[in-house]
Amino acid sequence: MSENQSTLVNLDLSGNNFRLKTEADANNFASFGRALASCQLVSLNLGNNPIKTHGLIMLQLENASSSLRELKLDNSQLGQGTGSILQRALCSPNCEWSALHLAQSDFSDQDDMQALSEGVSSCNTLETLVMSGCKVTTAGTVHLTNAIMEEPRCKLVTVSIGMNSIGDEGALHWAEALKVNKTIQKLGLRDNKIGDRGVEAILAALRDNNVTVREVILSSNPVTNYGLFRGIRFYSKVNREGRYLLADTHIPPSLWPHVLAKMRYLLDVRYYFLQQKPELFLRNV
Repeated sequence: MSENQSTLVNLDLSGNNFRLKTEADANNFASFGRALASCQLVSLNLGNNPIKTHGLIMLQLENASSSLRELKLDNSQLGQGTGSILQRALCSPNCEWSALHLAQSDFSDQDDMQALSEGVSSCNTLETLVMSGCKVTTAGTVHLTNAIMEEPRCKLVTVSIGMNSIGDEGALHWAEALKVNKTIQKLGLRDNKIGDRGVEAILAALRDNNVTVREVILSSNPVTNYGLFRGIRFYSKVNREGRYLLADTHIPPSLWPHVLAKMRYLLDVRYYFLQQKPELFLRNV
């Protein structure tokens, strides 16, 4: 990437089979990494390239330009050491990433998962985290959910952590996180060996505490009580329609007819709102 290419905004290099087998390959990739500091890239896709962890080091992401918003590293054979590398980048003063894609990486190492979790939660611009098929365990889930709960700067909106092995215990930790988190709107937990106990906990968090989650993906989990799915879909729908408004004491009464009018075809949601705020019914709204 030369200086006259500094206006390039989106660069998709996925599936180019970067193997870094020779010294020349490594030098070229390192030069590319250094160029990231001066170019104005907004989106970089290096997915489906076997760059491995040593290739990630060569990218020197902690020095990347502040213009970079989206980084895709799916299926790049990233393994041990990846977490600390990404933590340094995410905690860099230049980092303004909004999306980080790491699907099919190996985060079975707990030190890696802890480092990544701390970096993710500390980056106040990161909204999307994709970690599908990353060998995340229950213990790894603890690191991520604790970081999300404890770090007020965390602004995650979409978290996709499907096709891992977090189990019921991991789902319980997500339920605890959802009780306090105010930013996550979409949570992907498909194919995670979550049973009824874990789904019940997530449903309770949505029913009793959370007003921001709009979608929870739980397909391909060994759940026997399908009513739990219906409950989660219902409270997600209620949240989408503005459930947070029910607790807002500053909304003028004249606004409620317009709010409820939007729900004219969602009778179950409308009924829920009227149950929670009976005075709307008394006003013949």
